[in-house]
Amino acid sequence: TEKFYAYLKETDGVCTPHTTATEQGTDWAHHDDSLEPVVEIFQGYHTSYEAPGAPRTVDDKTDRVHGPYKPDGFVSLALDKGYRLGFQASSDHISTHVSYCCVLAEEFSRKGLIDAIKKRHTYAATDNIVMDVRMGALGMMGDEATTDKPGLDVVVLGTGPIDRVDVVRDGDVVHTETPGRDAAESRFHWDDPKPKDGDKASYYYVRVLQKDGQSAWASPIWVLSGK
Repeated sequence: TEKFYAYLKETDGVCTPHTTATEQGTDWAHHDDSLEPVVEIFQGYHTSYEAPGAPRTVDDKTDRVHGPYKPDGFVSLALDKGYRLGFQASSDHISTHVSYCCVLAEEFSRKGLIDAIKKRHTYAATDNIVMDVRMGALGMMGDEATTDKPGLDVVVLGTGPIDRVDVVRDGDVVHTETPGRDAAESRFHWDDPKPKDGDKASYYYVRVLQKDGQSAWASPIWVLSGK
């Protein structure tokens, strides 16, 4: 790990943990936010590594594609440790165009994309779903913010009818938005009625589930109380 990190520092590169809750993954003992700014929350040829029991998530009954199931690699465990990880999805050698690393970049160039990934301005999707999640003027998905009144502005443009849009705070679903019966679009503002207080930042992210099973996950926003 140290040699790998040294190489990335030398080349000003980034990397992303892959199939984390499998034998090919990690137990999160080692991590560097600056070198691993994003994590593969969904792997196109296999499954999701979001959290135990989350939709489309790997478990001990999932067909083994990337080695044995290892629950110590779930992304939720890394977030609980305080790691700053944006979300991306990627395909595999024989599963193309079924998952996407979506990057909100200021410049459409290699440098612009890498800079945006380093800022975690990303989201993961299993289809051409558009997401934009912001905390007003305080920041967007992937950012850190300081406020006593966290609220989210959410825009989702789906590829089919949306089943639900979940807001997740520190691993728990704290709000669910349910669009109309056949709505493929969801736009809403949500204020946290009971934000957590304390010295540790809370993380908020948005998860989209369509009725056809397609999904998307916005990178978290980390919020520290201003008190």
